[in-house]
Parts: sequence; structure tokens; C-alpha cells
Amino acid sequence: MREQESRSRAAPALRAGPGGDAEIDYLVGLLTGGEVGDRWKAAQALGRIRDPAGLEALVGALRDEDRHVQTRAIWALGSIGDPRALPHLRRRYGEVDEFQQGLIREAQDRIRERMYRPE
Repeated sequence: MREQESRSRAAPALRAGPGGDAEIDYLVGLLTGGEVGDRWKAAQALGRIRDPAGLEALVGALRDEDRHVQTRAIWALGSIGDPRALPHLRRRYGEVDEFQQGLIREAQDRIRERMYRPE
């Protein structure tokens, strides 16, 4: 039953498109205090929305207890492309396994690319 509840609360996160402040706040709340399924879905949605307002919560999620949440946070930070994420990704790099290190390198590359070729 918990999984169904988690799915229904995070459903807006799965369909995330251009968000507003209320949607960002909702997703940040899920990311920082939801169940595991809500947290990784919220991280994914924040990455899809690409609004830097989610940056702080995503940086915090790099140290989430759940590996899937960490992985989605790495991806989302790369997707947002905000250079303020770079020092956090660099610090986390030495603390994770090779798989997540590869994701961090990709995220850093995406951020640097957006710095030099903004959309």
C-alpha cells in the first residue's frame, strides 16, 4: 500500500514540465522529506524542469541514504547545468563508486558545456 501512496503523491513529479514556484516547492519538500520513491522521483522531476531553485535540495540529496536518490540528484544537477553545483559534485566524486563517478563526470561535462554554450 505504501508504494501506491508514494506513486500517487509523486505523480506530478513524473509528469513535470515547466514548473512554477509552487511545483518546485512541492518537489523540494518531497526530495527533502518524502519516502524513498518520492525522493528519487522528485529529484528526477527537478532535473526535467531545470530550474535552479531546486539546486540546494539536490545538492543535499547527493548525500541521501538511498543510492537511487543520489544517482537521480547527480543526473538532475547536470541537467540543470548550474555551475554552482560543480564544487559539490567534485567533493562527492572521491566518496562514491565508479558508477557514480562516471555520472558525476557526465554531469560536470554537461554543466561546463552549458556554461560555454548557453541555450
